[in-house]
Amino acid sequence: GFLLDMNNLFERFVTQAFKSCSGRAEFSIVAQEGSELSDSLSTQAIGICPDVLVRRRDQVVAVIDAKYKRIGGPYKNHDLYQMVSCGTALSCSSTYLYYPATESEFEGSVFVKNSQITIEIKRLDIEDKRCVDLAEESANELLRQYSFRNRRTA
Repeated sequence: GFLLDMNNLFERFVTQAFKSCSGRAEFSIVAQEGSELSDSLSTQAIGICPDVLVRRRDQVVAVIDAKYKRIGGPYKNHDLYQMVSCGTALSCSSTYLYYPATESEFEGSVFVKNSQITIEIKRLDIEDKRCVDLAEESANELLRQYSFRNRRTA
């Protein structure tokens, strides 16, 4: 037998959906780019590494992370805390969490109190035979929100 790291596989699946849809010249899709959460005055360096960054020129317009796990238990909000940290460190108010539909019942927006950061929770049905199309539709929808034609503050 063999063992598959489903979290890694799901991260790569979501990343590939964005790369496949990034034909728009105004965007670049960057996978697994490390950055610093802590500033230079900190006594400890703390890094972050979101799964996908959507960039327009030098600006990060969206931070995306994919999680293959069930939401719940005593640490049910730590993915949200991670997105707040990433959004803050990268000066990006638009963050997205992707989960397989089987692992999350919630889909929608979380508006972070006293912050400009919004966390959109998305579900992908990876059991559907059209799962690749569904993932690319979701990526296209997100990218359309940030295109020059429909530009909104990011």
